Amino acid sequence: RMLGFARRKAAAAALRAVSKGSGFGTLPRGALLLTGRPCEQHHGHSARPLLVVPSQLVPGLSLGGGARSRRLTSSSGGSAGSGSNGNEVPDGRPEGGVNKDSGTAEIEHRQMSVRIVDCTDGKGLLGLVEQHGESFTALHISSAWGALWKLREWDGTGDEGAVLQRLQAMARAKMQEMRGRELSNVARSMAKLMESGRTGGDAELVRELKVCALAVAGDFKPRSIQTLMQAIATMGYEDPDAGLVAAMQARATATAPDFTEKQVTDLVKALAAMGVSPDAALVEAMKERAKKAKSTGGSKPKEGARGGAPEGGAMA
Repeated sequence: RMLGFARRKAAAAALRAVSKGSGFGTLPRGALLLTGRPCEQHHGHSARPLLVVPSQLVPGLSLGGGARSRRLTSSSGGSAGSGSNGNEVPDGRPEGGVNKDSGTAEIEHRQMSVRIVDCTDGKGLLGLVEQHGESFTALHISSAWGALWKLREWDGTGDEGAVLQRLQAMARAKMQEMRGRELSNVARSMAKLMESGRTGGDAELVRELKVCALAVAGDFKPRSIQTLMQAIATMGYEDPDAGLVAAMQARATATAPDFTEKQVTDLVKALAAMGVSPDAALVEAMKERAKKAKSTGGSKPKEGARGGAPEGGAMA
């Protein structure tokens, strides 16, 4: 697997280059040399390799040909055992000898998440949703919700309004596949959009989300708990929410050692905004967490990835 965002990005770029017909060769015993032109080491021409990685880091590339090294040429030149019109060759490899497996799909899914998070305007986000929406995972959908509420200066019409309508439909379709991370981020995004006055909200969708959150309460982690409780407080606490809030308090009690100081503070503020008193068990668990943190010289390291993305992905 790729170690770090830079390597994942480089590998995806290399895969795209291969799919467009760039030549590449193999280094002996499990290493790949990816290059836009022939390399002096292998083909007598001077060129600096674009990327050299262990082959297991790019599991989507299957060179075939047994143990012997083989150079696959560009689509203009063809290669042994491949067709000339993009058809699958007899041995099951697509033209060019590149297979897509779960590893390649994972790289593509991560690249899509980055593209979604990096959207800064409604037109770009709408384009991604229209072009790739059918293949969006639950995480992609939650990331798109996060990107939507962060767009500046829109009134819920135009491209942004079209994105909102599509995401509401997509969230309904994928709701049963969402876990704590995705559910909490969709909830927060809806709360932010309602708070800013850009949409009146979708009461039915909110209810569906709360039901799903209760069903997978055991999947929630500290950041997800904090995010969901803040969202409920922002959208307005209602009596039917009591069961979900109680389940989140119980989950927070069970995961108390993993909370950061800020997450504890935000959780307590959210409960106060709802008019709900923390459970005695939660209070004791958080006190114990604080004692351990003090004895070790600080609180637990902050969670999250690039750009404030929590627990490996979506905006929170």
